[in-house]
Amino acid sequence: MTKIKGILIVFTGIDGSGKTTLAKNLTLTLRKNNINAKYVYNTYRPLLLLPAISLARITLLRGKHMYNNPEGKRAQKIIRNRAVSNLYMYLVIFDYCFQTFFKVKIPLMFGKILICDRYVYDLVINFVAELDLSVKEMKKLLAKLFYVLPKPDMVFLVDVNEEVAYKRKSDIPSKEFLAIRRSIYLSIANQYEMEVLDGTKMLEKLQKDLKGAIFKCLRL
Repeated sequence: MTKIKGILIVFTGIDGSGKTTLAKNLTLTLRKNNINAKYVYNTYRPLLLLPAISLARITLLRGKHMYNNPEGKRAQKIIRNRAVSNLYMYLVIFDYCFQTFFKVKIPLMFGKILICDRYVYDLVINFVAELDLSVKEMKKLLAKLFYVLPKPDMVFLVDVNEEVAYKRKSDIPSKEFLAIRRSIYLSIANQYEMEVLDGTKMLEKLQKDLKGAIFKCLRL
Protein backbone atom coordinates (compact mmCIF):
# COMPACT_ATOMS: atom_id res chain seq x y z
CA MET A 1 0.00 0.00 0.00
CA THR A 2 1.05 3.62 -0.58
CA LYS A 3 3.10 4.89 2.33
CA ILE A 4 2.17 8.41 3.45
CA LYS A 5 3.04 10.28 6.63
CA GLY A 6 0.48 10.18 9.42
CA ILE A 7 -2.58 12.30 8.67
CA LEU A 8 -5.60 12.99 10.86
CA ILE A 9 -8.95 13.63 9.17
CA VAL A 10 -11.82 14.43 11.52
CA PHE A 11 -15.60 14.33 11.13
CA THR A 12 -17.57 16.30 13.68
CA GLY A 13 -21.13 17.53 14.19
CA ILE A 14 -24.32 16.86 16.10
CA ASP A 15 -25.71 13.37 16.61
CA GLY A 16 -27.68 12.23 13.57
CA SER A 17 -25.78 14.42 11.10
CA GLY A 18 -24.35 11.46 9.18
CA LYS A 19 -20.69 11.81 10.13
CA THR A 20 -20.25 8.12 11.01
CA THR A 21 -21.55 6.99 7.61
CA LEU A 22 -19.28 9.44 5.78
CA ALA A 23 -16.22 8.55 7.88
CA LYS A 24 -16.66 4.81 7.32
CA ASN A 25 -17.30 5.21 3.59
CA LEU A 26 -14.26 7.45 3.19
CA THR A 27 -12.10 4.85 4.95
CA LEU A 28 -13.27 2.18 2.50
CA THR A 29 -12.68 4.49 -0.47
CA LEU A 30 -9.11 5.21 0.61
CA ARG A 31 -8.38 1.52 1.15
CA LYS A 32 -9.66 0.74 -2.35
CA ASN A 33 -7.08 3.26 -3.59
CA ASN A 34 -4.25 1.46 -1.78
CA ILE A 35 -4.11 3.92 1.12
CA ASN A 36 -3.79 2.31 4.52
CA ALA A 37 -6.55 4.31 6.23
CA LYS A 38 -7.99 3.40 9.61
CA TYR A 39 -11.41 4.35 10.98
CA VAL A 40 -11.40 5.53 14.61
CA TYR A 41 -14.55 6.08 16.65
CA ASN A 42 -13.34 8.63 19.17
CA THR A 43 -16.32 9.69 21.22
CA TYR A 44 -15.75 9.84 24.98
CA ARG A 45 -16.63 6.69 26.86
CA PRO A 46 -15.63 6.40 30.53
CA LEU A 47 -12.66 4.11 31.10
CA LEU A 48 -10.54 5.27 34.02
CA LEU A 49 -13.58 7.06 35.46
CA LEU A 50 -16.03 4.21 34.94
CA PRO A 51 -16.30 3.25 38.66
CA ALA A 52 -16.96 6.86 39.73
CA ILE A 53 -19.50 7.48 36.97
CA SER A 54 -21.26 4.19 37.71
CA LEU A 55 -21.58 5.24 41.34
CA ALA A 56 -22.99 8.62 40.30
CA ARG A 57 -25.58 6.94 38.11
CA ILE A 58 -26.69 4.73 40.99
CA THR A 59 -26.94 7.56 43.51
CA LEU A 60 -28.14 10.40 41.27
CA LEU A 61 -29.37 9.15 37.93
CA ARG A 62 -30.58 5.67 38.92
CA GLY A 63 -29.65 4.32 35.52
CA LYS A 64 -31.76 6.84 33.57
CA HIS A 65 -30.79 9.51 31.10
CA MET A 66 -29.81 12.85 32.62
CA TYR A 67 -32.21 14.88 30.51
CA ASN A 68 -35.35 12.78 30.88
CA ASN A 69 -36.01 12.42 34.59
CA PRO A 70 -36.11 14.48 37.84
CA GLU A 71 -33.09 12.72 39.36
CA GLY A 72 -31.07 13.43 36.24
CA LYS A 73 -31.96 17.11 36.28
CA ARG A 74 -30.94 17.29 39.93
CA ALA A 75 -27.60 15.72 39.01
CA GLN A 76 -27.19 18.25 36.20
CA LYS A 77 -27.67 21.10 38.69
CA ILE A 78 -25.02 19.58 40.95
CA ILE A 79 -22.59 19.32 38.01
CA ARG A 80 -23.19 22.99 37.23
CA ASN A 81 -21.77 23.98 40.59
CA ARG A 82 -18.51 25.59 39.45
CA ALA A 83 -16.14 23.63 41.72
CA VAL A 84 -17.85 20.33 41.00
CA SER A 85 -18.10 21.01 37.26
CA ASN A 86 -14.40 21.90 37.00
CA LEU A 87 -13.41 18.71 38.82
CA TYR A 88 -15.72 16.64 36.64
CA MET A 89 -14.50 18.33 33.45
CA TYR A 90 -10.80 17.86 34.08
CA LEU A 91 -11.24 14.26 35.18
CA VAL A 92 -13.10 13.55 31.94
CA ILE A 93 -10.41 15.37 29.94
CA PHE A 94 -7.68 13.29 31.59
CA ASP A 95 -9.59 10.11 30.80
CA TYR A 96 -10.25 11.25 27.20
CA CYS A 97 -6.62 12.23 26.58
CA PHE A 98 -5.42 8.90 27.98
CA GLN A 99 -7.64 7.03 25.53
CA THR A 100 -6.93 9.32 22.57
CA PHE A 101 -3.18 8.98 23.08
CA PHE A 102 -3.44 5.28 22.21
CA LYS A 103 -6.23 5.53 19.63
CA VAL A 104 -4.92 8.55 17.71
CA LYS A 105 -1.54 9.93 18.72
CA ILE A 106 0.47 6.69 18.63
CA PRO A 107 -0.93 5.49 15.26
CA LEU A 108 -0.12 8.91 13.76
CA MET A 109 3.45 8.56 14.99
CA PHE A 110 3.66 5.35 12.96
CA GLY A 111 2.43 7.02 9.80
CA LYS A 112 -1.22 5.95 9.84
CA ILE A 113 -3.96 7.77 7.96
CA LEU A 114 -6.73 8.12 10.55
CA ILE A 115 -10.36 8.88 9.75
CA CYS A 116 -11.64 10.06 13.10
CA ASP A 117 -15.36 9.95 13.85
CA ARG A 118 -15.70 12.68 16.55
CA TYR A 119 -12.77 14.42 18.22
CA VAL A 120 -11.97 17.05 20.84
CA TYR A 121 -14.50 19.52 19.39
CA ASP A 122 -17.36 17.19 20.28
CA LEU A 123 -16.07 16.70 23.81
CA VAL A 124 -15.65 20.42 24.46
CA ILE A 125 -18.97 21.40 22.89
CA ASN A 126 -20.71 18.98 25.24
CA PHE A 127 -18.96 20.73 28.12
CA VAL A 128 -20.16 24.11 26.83
CA ALA A 129 -23.75 22.88 26.59
CA GLU A 130 -23.84 20.99 29.89
CA LEU A 131 -21.59 23.08 32.13
CA ASP A 132 -22.41 26.60 30.85
CA LEU A 133 -18.88 27.35 29.72
CA SER A 134 -18.34 30.70 28.05
CA VAL A 135 -16.93 31.07 24.53
CA LYS A 136 -13.67 32.29 26.04
CA GLU A 137 -13.46 29.25 28.32
CA MET A 138 -14.23 26.96 25.39
CA LYS A 139 -11.41 28.40 23.28
CA LYS A 140 -8.93 28.15 26.15
CA LEU A 141 -9.91 24.55 26.73
CA LEU A 142 -9.49 23.65 23.06
CA ALA A 143 -6.06 25.32 23.04
CA LYS A 144 -5.01 23.25 26.06
CA LEU A 145 -6.23 20.04 24.48
CA PHE A 146 -4.38 20.74 21.23
CA TYR A 147 -1.23 21.32 23.24
CA VAL A 148 -1.46 17.65 24.25
CA LEU A 149 -3.30 16.01 21.37
CA PRO A 150 -2.66 16.16 17.59
CA LYS A 151 -4.29 18.91 15.56
CA PRO A 152 -6.27 17.54 12.61
CA ASP A 153 -5.03 18.02 9.07
CA MET A 154 -8.63 18.34 7.88
CA VAL A 155 -11.91 18.80 9.76
CA PHE A 156 -15.32 18.23 8.22
CA LEU A 157 -18.35 19.59 10.06
CA VAL A 158 -21.34 17.59 8.86
CA ASP A 159 -24.28 19.92 9.36
CA VAL A 160 -28.01 19.23 9.38
CA ASN A 161 -30.75 21.04 11.25
CA GLU A 162 -32.02 19.59 14.49
CA GLU A 163 -35.33 18.52 12.96
CA VAL A 164 -33.59 16.22 10.47
CA ALA A 165 -31.09 14.88 13.00
CA TYR A 166 -33.80 14.16 15.58
CA LYS A 167 -35.73 12.04 13.08
CA ARG A 168 -32.63 10.04 12.19
CA LYS A 169 -31.83 8.77 15.68
CA SER A 170 -34.07 7.37 18.41
CA ASP A 171 -31.70 7.91 21.35
CA ILE A 172 -31.45 11.73 21.23
CA PRO A 173 -32.97 13.42 24.32
CA SER A 174 -34.65 16.34 22.53
CA LYS A 175 -34.47 18.77 19.61
CA GLU A 176 -33.27 21.46 22.02
CA PHE A 177 -30.34 19.19 22.95
CA LEU A 178 -29.32 19.21 19.27
CA ALA A 179 -30.12 22.87 18.56
CA ILE A 180 -27.86 24.12 21.36
CA ARG A 181 -24.93 22.05 20.15
CA ARG A 182 -25.47 22.83 16.48
CA SER A 183 -25.28 26.57 17.12
CA ILE A 184 -21.94 26.11 18.90
CA TYR A 185 -20.48 23.98 16.09
CA LEU A 186 -21.44 26.58 13.48
CA SER A 187 -20.05 29.43 15.58
CA ILE A 188 -16.55 27.90 15.65
CA ALA A 189 -16.43 26.39 12.15
CA ASN A 190 -14.46 29.22 10.55
CA GLN A 191 -12.05 29.76 13.41
CA TYR A 192 -11.02 26.10 13.46
CA GLU A 193 -10.91 25.78 9.65
CA MET A 194 -13.74 23.29 9.39
CA GLU A 195 -15.14 22.51 5.98
CA VAL A 196 -18.92 22.50 6.41
CA LEU A 197 -20.74 19.72 4.57
CA ASP A 198 -24.47 19.72 3.98
CA GLY A 199 -25.52 16.46 5.60
CA THR A 200 -28.88 16.50 3.80
CA LYS A 201 -27.27 16.05 0.36
CA MET A 202 -27.30 12.69 -1.38
CA LEU A 203 -24.66 10.36 0.03
CA GLU A 204 -23.10 9.80 -3.41
CA LYS A 205 -22.62 13.55 -3.91
CA LEU A 206 -21.03 13.99 -0.48
CA GLN A 207 -18.72 11.04 -1.06
CA LYS A 208 -17.59 12.49 -4.40
CA ASP A 209 -16.87 15.89 -2.84
CA LEU A 210 -15.00 14.26 0.03
CA LYS A 211 -12.89 12.10 -2.24
CA GLY A 212 -11.72 15.13 -4.20
CA ALA A 213 -10.86 17.13 -1.07
CA ILE A 214 -9.04 14.24 0.62
CA PHE A 215 -7.04 13.25 -2.44
CA LYS A 216 -5.95 16.86 -2.81
CA CYS A 217 -4.81 16.86 0.83
CA LEU A 218 -2.92 13.60 0.28
CA ARG A 219 -1.54 14.95 -3.05
CA LEU A 220 -2.76 11.98 -5.07
